[in-house]
Amino acid sequence: MEVEEGGEQRAPTILQEGNSLCDEAVLLPYAPLRWDGYAVTYRDKVHQKTYWWQNQWQAWVDSSWYYTSDEEFDTIQLAEMSHIRDETGFPGMLITLKAAGAKAHGSSDPSAKEKRLARDSRPYSCKEFIGFYGDTWMWYWDEALIATSTGEEDSDDISTADSEQCIAPEAVCANCGELTSCVDGSAQWSKATYCNGCWTHWRSLVTSVPRLLPDGSSTHEPHRCVTGGVHFDFIEVGTSDWGTISQYCSGHSLDASLMGEEIRTSLESLRDVRGLAVEAVGEHLASLPTLPRVTQVEAALGEFSGEAVLYHVSAENISNNMGKFHTNMTLDHEVDVMWYAKSMASVGKPHPELEMMLRKVGREDLLEEKPIKVLSWSDLCVRYGVGSVDVVQLDCEGMDCSILRGLITHCQWHPQAFPRVIAFEANSLTDQEEVDATLEALVANGYNVRTHSWENIVVERYR
Repeated sequence: MEVEEGGEQRAPTILQEGNSLCDEAVLLPYAPLRWDGYAVTYRDKVHQKTYWWQNQWQAWVDSSWYYTSDEEFDTIQLAEMSHIRDETGFPGMLITLKAAGAKAHGSSDPSAKEKRLARDSRPYSCKEFIGFYGDTWMWYWDEALIATSTGEEDSDDISTADSEQCIAPEAVCANCGELTSCVDGSAQWSKATYCNGCWTHWRSLVTSVPRLLPDGSSTHEPHRCVTGGVHFDFIEVGTSDWGTISQYCSGHSLDASLMGEEIRTSLESLRDVRGLAVEAVGEHLASLPTLPRVTQVEAALGEFSGEAVLYHVSAENISNNMGKFHTNMTLDHEVDVMWYAKSMASVGKPHPELEMMLRKVGREDLLEEKPIKVLSWSDLCVRYGVGSVDVVQLDCEGMDCSILRGLITHCQWHPQAFPRVIAFEANSLTDQEEVDATLEALVANGYNVRTHSWENIVVERYR
C-alpha cells in the first residue's frame, strides 16, 4: 500500500480488479486499510489517530489507545476486499459509507437526477430513496429498475393518469400475512411491508400508550401484575457498562447499541421511553445514564427464579488495574485483560476466556464470587408490570438460550407479551444444539430470523 508524502494518502492498492469506481472512491479517504484479525482498521497519520470499524455500531471507533504509533500500525497486515465485504457486519462498511456519502453529497452525485421505480411502481430520485429507506436505501436502489424519462423533474408532479398505468405489486403484509397492495416501512422498518390497515392500526395503538408522566409523579411507576401490565419499549439484560439501548436512548451514541434504532415509538425524544436495564453487577448499572422511565434492575436472569453464584472481577479491581495486564486472545492479538473483564461476568461458572486470561497474567486472585438472585422472565414481568415489550436485547455470556426458554414459556401463557424483536448471543459459550433448539422454538412461535452470525442472532415476530 502506498501511503503519503507530507500527509497525503494515495490510492489503496488493496482494491482488486472488478471493483467499481464507486467502491474505490468510498475507500480512498481511509487508505491504507488494515486487518488486525478482529476488525478493519485505518490510521489518520495527520492527526495521529487510529480507528477500528465497529460492526455492531457500523461506524469508526477510536482505537488510538491500542495502536499508538505509525510504526505499530504499519506492521498490521493489509486488509483484503474479502475483509471489507465479509467482516464488517451488517449492512457493512461499503454500504454504510456509501449511504453516508450520498446523504452528505447527494445533490452533487452523478446519479442525483436519475430516478428508479420503487415498489409502488413510481419513479423516485436517489435522494428520495435515502429519505424513505434510511441507511438501507442502497439495497432497494440497486434492485430497482431505472425509470424511463417522463419529462418531469419531481415525482410529486406525476399525474394520476401516469401513476394508474403502473399497478402497485402485491406483497405479503408483515403483520397480518395477507397478500395485498402494501407499503414499505420506512427507515428502520424498511425490511418489511405493511398493508395500510395494519400500519394505521399499529400507529393508533402506539399513540394511545401513555408516554409522559403527570406533573409531580414519581419517575418509577408502581409494579403491577402482568394482567394489568403496560407496554415497555425495551428490555435489555446483561448490560455491562457499554453497548446498551439505554445509552442509545440517552444520546450516548459512541457507547450505544444500535438495537435502539429498532424501537417503534411516537415519542419525540427517546429519553422518554419505558424500559428495563438488567445487570448482575451493580457498579455497571450505576455507570449507565439515568432515564426517567427506565428502571435499573440488579439481578441475573435465567429459565427459572432462584439463587446462583456470580463469577466476576469487581468494578474497583477493573478500574485499578486497567491497562496493567495484557495477553493474547489469539496468536497475534494482544488485549487489555481488564477491558474485557467488564463484559465477562458469568453466572454459575467462570467465563472460560476470562479465566484463561487471568491465568496467563498470573492474577486468578482477581476472580471473585458472590451470591446473586436470579429471576425468570415471568417473574421479571410480574415484578415490573410488563404487559408487552417491543425490543429485547440479551448479552448474557452463555445464559441467553436459557432466558429465552423462560420467555417463550411465559409468552405462551400471555401471547400479547411476545416481544417484536429479540437480539441475543449465540457464540461458543452455548452448545450449538441448544442454539438450534432455541431458534426452532422461536420460529415455531412466529419469529423470523433476520440476521444470524457466529456470534449474534436477531429475530422478529410479524404476527
